[in-house]
Amino acid sequence: MTPHSGSGSVSLTAAARELQASLGDVTSAVITALVAQLPTYAHLPREQLSGDVVRITRRGLEAFAEYLRADGQGGFPDDYGTAVVASAAQRAEEGIPMPDIVRAYFVGVHVALTHLETTLGSDLRDLLPTITRHTFDYLQAVTAAVAEGYSRERELTLGDTLVARLQLGGALVEGRGTEAIVESARLAGIELPTAYAVVAMSVTDQGVVHAGAERSSRDSRPRDEVVRARLVRQVRNHLVSELGREVLWLPGYRDALVLIPLDRADDAGQDAVDIDSVLGRSDVPILAGIAHGSPEEVAAAARIALEVRDFVERLGRRPGCYELTDVALEYQMSRPGPAQEALAALVASLDDEPLLRATLAVFVDENRHRLRAARRLGVHANTVDNRLRKIAELTGLDPHRPRDMTRLEAAMAAARLRA
Repeated sequence: MTPHSGSGSVSLTAAARELQASLGDVTSAVITALVAQLPTYAHLPREQLSGDVVRITRRGLEAFAEYLRADGQGGFPDDYGTAVVASAAQRAEEGIPMPDIVRAYFVGVHVALTHLETTLGSDLRDLLPTITRHTFDYLQAVTAAVAEGYSRERELTLGDTLVARLQLGGALVEGRGTEAIVESARLAGIELPTAYAVVAMSVTDQGVVHAGAERSSRDSRPRDEVVRARLVRQVRNHLVSELGREVLWLPGYRDALVLIPLDRADDAGQDAVDIDSVLGRSDVPILAGIAHGSPEEVAAAARIALEVRDFVERLGRRPGCYELTDVALEYQMSRPGPAQEALAALVASLDDEPLLRATLAVFVDENRHRLRAARRLGVHANTVDNRLRKIAELTGLDPHRPRDMTRLEAAMAAARLRA
């Protein structure tokens, strides 16, 4: 069409008629603009651009023209709304980001309005407030339809992906064999790493209490479970975000079992440090056991990680990530027998002295640092010294002597385990 040269205003009907009469040219201009402005569309196959994209673009321009002609009355055409939903779902399946799909509709409307401005000139001026209002209404309806179609497809896709990832995690943890693991990984779209760090994690009871659970109330158990579930989700999101890897998260296992891919099997030591640091930044008190192994060894590693986590919990250790080597001595001493009984007897004299037992436990946990132990206990350092002297009197073992302290640590561990 040639530019309008007359004077005076035009009606919405005339503007709609002009747009409908120029559908071919405007559609071509929109496709050119999409390719120039949106890299996602620039990389689409030519046949897709000239097929599906042209069809939905042309239909969108027709719907916009109809919307203007009706002066916004009657709302969004039902058949076009259905078409937008279906198109958005298809684009989601193809992996096109939703923001690019929404921007495509904005580009289309921008090109259409530019065409009207060019062809109708100043005669369009009086219609600008009305066209602007109708444009916002139209784009609002289009955006809602895009979101509906895109989210529906993504939910289906993510649901399938989640099931596949859970099945892969199950195959690894249950040790179903190389063939089953490889097939599960293929279905999940995941390339198996050389090794996995297997982390068995649990939110501490103190963490649940501090997060707002009211244990004294009659509904404390349900409340605790809700709070615990929220904290576990918080840790999951934090862990995945921080590590930035294809983390497999398996709920249950008394909170969660997490499989973290490693580049090499010998990364495990450093990975334990990294995971401990990440968990510390989650602001949720976590006790975790960690082990590692190849995909075929994950089942054995999971058993070790779970046992280590449960073991450090029984020992009363502070929140953190523990490997078997961190508790190897205590683990070996945990086996029932005369040696365990003899060790526990060394601190039996403290059974009626809860303050002394607590002080010794904190002193051990703080690596024999009296000032840190005092801060944690909320007392003066001299009070810690006095209690340690009293412990030496009752047990015959001086916490300040390295040899005696080693025996006291072992005795405390044996006593906790027997309890």
